[in-house]
Amino acid sequence: MNKKNEKSNTEEQGQDRDSRSIKKYMNNFNLTNIKPQVTWHYLIGLIETDGSFHCTLTPNSANVKPMVKISQKTNTNVLALVQAFLTSYGINSTVDPGESKKGGRADALRIQGKHQVGRLLNLLEQNAPLDINGKKALFASAKLRDFLILKELCNNLTLVEKIDLLKSMRKTSKVEPDISSSGIKTRREHEEGFRLAPNASENAAASILDKIDATYTQTVANLEEGIANSTLVVAGNYLVGLIDGDGGYYVTYQFQEPVPRYNKLHIAWQGNLTLTMETNALLTLKVFMYAYGISTSIIDNKTWYQIKVRKQESMRAIMSHHDQYPLIGDSKQTELNLVKKLYNLKEQGLMRDYSTVEAYLKEVHQVSEISPKGPRRRPLEEVLKKVKIWLG
Repeated sequence: MNKKNEKSNTEEQGQDRDSRSIKKYMNNFNLTNIKPQVTWHYLIGLIETDGSFHCTLTPNSANVKPMVKISQKTNTNVLALVQAFLTSYGINSTVDPGESKKGGRADALRIQGKHQVGRLLNLLEQNAPLDINGKKALFASAKLRDFLILKELCNNLTLVEKIDLLKSMRKTSKVEPDISSSGIKTRREHEEGFRLAPNASENAAASILDKIDATYTQTVANLEEGIANSTLVVAGNYLVGLIDGDGGYYVTYQFQEPVPRYNKLHIAWQGNLTLTMETNALLTLKVFMYAYGISTSIIDNKTWYQIKVRKQESMRAIMSHHDQYPLIGDSKQTELNLVKKLYNLKEQGLMRDYSTVEAYLKEVHQVSEISPKGPRRRPLEEVLKKVKIWLG
C-alpha cells in the first residue's frame, strides 16, 4: 500500500502542473484526446463542492459512525469512476441511486465506518492540491474544519468530547452557536439520550477545537497571502473537480437590433461558465479566479456565492486547460463541447447561416433540458421562428 501511495503522489505531481501559468494553454484550443481519470487532486476538488463530512453516535454504545458523502445529480458517471478509484486503494464505498434527476434526491456515494473513513482521510491529507511555498492546504473552504473534526472523531475520545465535536461541525469556529437543522439532533437531545446533565458536553472538546480552529485560520491566512503574492500553486485536477462539482458551461443568445457593422439584425452568442459555492467557501472561488487569472465580480446571494465567466479570453483559457486536464462528468463535458462548438462556428463565420444556427440551437435546447444551466429558454419553435426572421 505504501508503494501505491508513493506512486499516487508522483503521478499527481507530474500531472498537476503550476496553474499560475494557465495562459500558456490559450493558443492550444483543441478537443482533448487525453483519457479522463480520477486522481486524488480531482477527488478533493469534487469533495470541496459536492462532498460532505458526517458523523453520528450509536444510541447505546456511543460509538462514532463517520461518513464521507459525495452527491451528483447529472454527472452520475463520476460516482462509478470515483468508486473504482477508491477500490484500487482498498477503500470500500456504496453508490445509492437518486429518486429523480429534476428536483429529487441526487445519486450519492458513501464511505462509512472508522476504518474506511480513516483510510480515506489519511490519503486525502497526503495529496493536498494547494501549495504556498511548501505550506500545503487540503481545502480552501470550511470543509477543512469538518475534515479535521471528523479525523479527531475517529480517535479515542470521551463521550462529552464526541458530542462537543459533533455539534461543532458545519461552523467556521467553535464560538459560533450550534447549528439547528431538521433531522439533526441538538446538543441537548444527545445529552438526554446518554443521560448526561444539561450542557455537560459544552466546551468538553475545547482544547481540540482550539487546535483545529488555529489550523483552519492559519490555512486561510496562507491561502490569502499566496493569492496576494502570487505564490499559490493550484493543482490542475483540483480545478477540474470544482467544475465537475458545482460548475457549469452553457450558451446564451440575444436578439439585437442592427448595428452599423451589420446589414441585418444581429444575434449575439456567448459561451459562459458559472461556479457556485456555499457561503463558507468564498475563498474557494477566489482560488479558482486566481488560478485562471479571472477578474469578475462575485455574486452574493446570502445563501451562496457565484462567479460568472463571460469574457472570451477567460473562457478560452479555462477550456484550453481541459485539453491538459479533461472533465470527467459526462454532462459537463457535453456542456463544454457545446461552447467549444459555438466558438468554432463563429470563427468559421457560420453563425449567420440559418441552417447552421437551426441545427446548433436544437443541440443547445436538448442539452439544457438534460442539464439546465443558465437562464430559462423560450420554446425552441418560437426561437427558430424569430431566428428565421432575423437571418432570413
